[in-house]
Amino acid sequence: MKLSDLIFRKNEPVSAHYSARTAGHLTAGVILFLLLNFAASIDASTKQTPREHPFLICTREQFPELRKRASEEPWRTMKENALERAAGGIESFDGGRGPIRLQRYLGACALAYIVDPDRKTKHAHRVYEKITNELADVVFDESQRWSGVVPSSAAAFVAIIALDIVQEDLPQPKIAACESVIDRQLGKINEKGAWELARLGAKGTWAVYNGTRTKPDDRYYKHYVTQMTEDGVSTVATTYAWARLVSSDSRPQKTGYADVLEFTGIDERYYDDPRLERFYRWLYGSSVTPARQFHAFGDFIPDRYSAGSTEPAFGNPALAYRVGRFDPLAARYMAWALEGREPPGHVLAYVLKRKDYKPKVPSSRLYPDGGAFLREPEDSPSSLAAALYNITVHPDWHMNQEINALSLSAYGARLLMNGGWLGPPTRPAKRNNTLTIDGKEHASRTGAGLEEGLISHGLDYGAGLSGDALPADASFIRSLFLVYAQDGVGGYFLTVDEVRSGKGETIHHYLHPSTETKPKVRVAKAEYDAKTELFNRAKTNRLAIFYGSSPGHVHRELSPSGSARADKKEHYRLEAVFPTERDGTSELITALYPYNRGHPKPELSRLSGDGATGVRLSHRSGPRDYVYATEGDKGYEVAHGVAFQGKVALFRREGGSVRFYFVRKGTRFRHRNIGLVSKKRVSLHLRGTKGRIHAEEETSVKFFHPEITNVQLGDESLEVKNKGEGWLKAVIPPGSNQQIRLVTEDPRQR
Repeated sequence: MKLSDLIFRKNEPVSAHYSARTAGHLTAGVILFLLLNFAASIDASTKQTPREHPFLICTREQFPELRKRASEEPWRTMKENALERAAGGIESFDGGRGPIRLQRYLGACALAYIVDPDRKTKHAHRVYEKITNELADVVFDESQRWSGVVPSSAAAFVAIIALDIVQEDLPQPKIAACESVIDRQLGKINEKGAWELARLGAKGTWAVYNGTRTKPDDRYYKHYVTQMTEDGVSTVATTYAWARLVSSDSRPQKTGYADVLEFTGIDERYYDDPRLERFYRWLYGSSVTPARQFHAFGDFIPDRYSAGSTEPAFGNPALAYRVGRFDPLAARYMAWALEGREPPGHVLAYVLKRKDYKPKVPSSRLYPDGGAFLREPEDSPSSLAAALYNITVHPDWHMNQEINALSLSAYGARLLMNGGWLGPPTRPAKRNNTLTIDGKEHASRTGAGLEEGLISHGLDYGAGLSGDALPADASFIRSLFLVYAQDGVGGYFLTVDEVRSGKGETIHHYLHPSTETKPKVRVAKAEYDAKTELFNRAKTNRLAIFYGSSPGHVHRELSPSGSARADKKEHYRLEAVFPTERDGTSELITALYPYNRGHPKPELSRLSGDGATGVRLSHRSGPRDYVYATEGDKGYEVAHGVAFQGKVALFRREGGSVRFYFVRKGTRFRHRNIGLVSKKRVSLHLRGTKGRIHAEEETSVKFFHPEITNVQLGDESLEVKNKGEGWLKAVIPPGSNQQIRLVTEDPRQR
């Protein structure tokens, strides 16, 4: 028998190669020899063949094509910036902690190496010098908390990327010296602990580089995707969503590791993940106001992330420009949000940017698991925007008790604040634009998402469910309305809170105008007026706040504002305290009207009826808006021949006609020859003949309109069940935010 015949084959039983009798004739030395050979063969079979560098985010074969990019913008400017920065040294980067400046510089040198082949050896040695000198001196220390873990491992992450790219032009001893520094420094921090995404990103990239990570990283993926709802809304503060998952210059490893996993083929589930696609659309689109400010939720730092800041509202991180790899539409939103800004001369921006996308203005969106993010369609900093925040899963440490909280923006100014970055004290609901029962804290930082919503022609609406945020015997549904500027009058906001609470309890309704000037009392316990000058460039805007029901008390008191500066700011909070109705249900209407010299404020007044609460907005140019909130169980005759039955009715009258109308969970709305009667509850907005409808279940609806001939839902005409002069009956199928059009013989209505 040949010795080679006795070597074990992987995954086959010993009996397939030799019998017990044969083994009995083998000496102990031969058996030991065979076992050692077997172990060696197994070890050799599991080792990966060393990969040719670079391979983490690009290959050497791609260098010619990458150099060609510099003939076009924005890559031309990125190249010029990288060459200038590489030559200027770390000192050419202004501000920031040492590790942050180091990662920026290493990113510039790595890019310079690719696009400047005549001096690639010089660029390679710059990388070597900075790793062995600068990175070796960076503090990697768990006891230093964030600064000893996150920015330090960010520098290590970019050092790995840079070393991978320049390796061909470094001698082996210098490569080994760089690798020794990276390995030693990353070894000082644990894989588990606070800021785990940062740890996993740096250590994971190092494992891919040295060949010990060859399979998908499930832990990292889980940390990535659990920072958002299924439909893409961040479960961390808006600014932290940007900082972590874009990522900012102090955190590129948090998401750059995903690009490494994708490019190497080790884990290709990021770029094609529908949830991440939806998240980046939300981040670059919905979370940003028309004035390119972030909506203010969570541990928000208003003087860092606002139009009045001395810093850009978003910064300019390299990884912001690679979003097209996740979704082209998100990349177009990014191009809008960062319009006028040049990508930095950094290898991550240059290599990972897929193409130069044309800007696209975001539009209103409804997120069932995250809330309503509404905005006027015009691309103007003055356009109005509103957000109703209501996440259903994964509350983060940086989130507050802010279910059904509001963020409003108008005329280039932030209208409402929240507690902002103050650490754990930001948690209480009273520091956010929401409400409580008896002033008690929210029991949960998650709600039940949106009940329904409409994105219509001139009016957007979303209704959020409080879920477990309030005590077990209490709840509130908050409807938020954005009424667009139309008919010669300015846009504004409304909220309607349908509150259920115990008998004798009080409802505490909190609003935080962006003002450090005490709001004026226009009408006691009804109308209040606030400047919106805090953290805003626009100092002439004001916000009128009008309560449709009379509160027992309205407290105007200072509340802390999270600030990046040492001198913490304060702003004024309005706390309106309402007694509950006898049956434990209350309907509270609040009108929030932004105004300035060019957009006058209407006259605001209360309306009342049998079980109905209302507000009238009398605009100077003539139109009058009416909003009513009821228990919805019976019909109401209200203003000028209008009758309705539903939870909420909102309509505009001018010159004897109704310009538009809305009904929430209603079965009836009539004014002369327009309106509807529905067998089951629907929510509907119509302006003229066009609008949107929400039906929880199939229902027969009778529509009234002069010369009506059909009803079109989306692109499909509905079957007419019955009709007469000025009316017809059709069956509306269940569906959310369905586009509806009443077809008439009048060509002006088509």
